[in-house]
Amino acid sequence: MDEKEFKNIMIDMGHRKITDDEVNKILSSHDKNRDGVISWSEFVDMMGAMKAQDASKFGTIVEGKRGAMAQVTGAHGGTHTYSLEEVSTFGKLINQVLKDDPDLQDRLPMNTEDDTLFHAFDNGILLCKLLMYIDNNCLDERAMNKKSNLNVYEVKENLQMGIAAAKGLGIKLVGINSSDFINKTPHLVLACVW
Repeated sequence: MDEKEFKNIMIDMGHRKITDDEVNKILSSHDKNRDGVISWSEFVDMMGAMKAQDASKFGTIVEGKRGAMAQVTGAHGGTHTYSLEEVSTFGKLINQVLKDDPDLQDRLPMNTEDDTLFHAFDNGILLCKLLMYIDNNCLDERAMNKKSNLNVYEVKENLQMGIAAAKGLGIKLVGINSSDFINKTPHLVLACVW
């Protein structure tokens, strides 16, 4: 992937203000062979490093009156809290109801004791399948992108289709869009699953 492709991906992931200089800096620090493009192994290393820098994304654990809670501070300074028990319960339920779905074999069963739930929704397939469990006719499964290596545009199509289907079922998703699933924003993913 070259600089232009990487910048487009970052914009699609919600980093709309990323500059060419920032893109160049990120890519040059991970382009080990200095050929001007990022190979697959370099990309994997880069994403691992970016995830490690963003480890606080899923919150710091605090003890609340109702058990263990994760507290996340958003980009604008707001604090969101969610229950680890809630995450575990949702994960167990999803594992149970969708365990036999052949399109989810790479995602299920998910670990219900960590942040896997947030990662499981990031390509839109699980969201669509969960909605189809509620109402099999809420969307046309043939329109879903289900191949193993989806590009950003196919992921966004899946997520937008799932969000539209949820709204069609009467589920209120105020302020939730596809980038919230791509960015794995915990409180918004949980709001949708709830």
